[in-house]
Amino acid sequence: MRIAPSSATAALLSAIVASTGCATLRTADKRASDLSTYFAQHPFQQTCDALWPSALRVAATRGFPLSAKDRQILGEAPEGIMAQVISAATQTYRTQDGGLVTETDWNRESGTRLRLNATPAGAQGCRVRYDLIGGGITTADEQQFGPDWGLALELLQAVDPRAAAALEAGMPASG
Repeated sequence: MRIAPSSATAALLSAIVASTGCATLRTADKRASDLSTYFAQHPFQQTCDALWPSALRVAATRGFPLSAKDRQILGEAPEGIMAQVISAATQTYRTQDGGLVTETDWNRESGTRLRLNATPAGAQGCRVRYDLIGGGITTADEQQFGPDWGLALELLQAVDPRAAAALEAGMPASG
């Protein structure tokens, strides 16, 4: 049986699109894996307390609303009392190991929110992780989507642009 030229062309285009999509996913997975490995091996060279305002600013600039207290850390005015009452954001608290944790309110564009976790790494180091949370109307039905290493890279770009440029030079391009 002979395949009509239009069917062969369609099949070829489908194969190209499928392989391009798979290649894009492989590149994204490789990039996320590279970032995860890098940040596991290379903590930020600042204490968590010194790094925390920059970590909060990355979340805020990406549209994740902060709690009233965390907004004040950045020198911003808190939202109105009604917004504070209905917000899912929690204010920063200190963990037993001296780290810092907070959760943002919902990003209205992405339908997700973040949990920021800063963990001490030695006397002058800190590991920061931005975990995506989604899927819930209330905190009881939320889903944990795992880390967004791209946000950690944005933090590195903000606090150590040379290290970020060196890291990006050795990774696959983002898709």
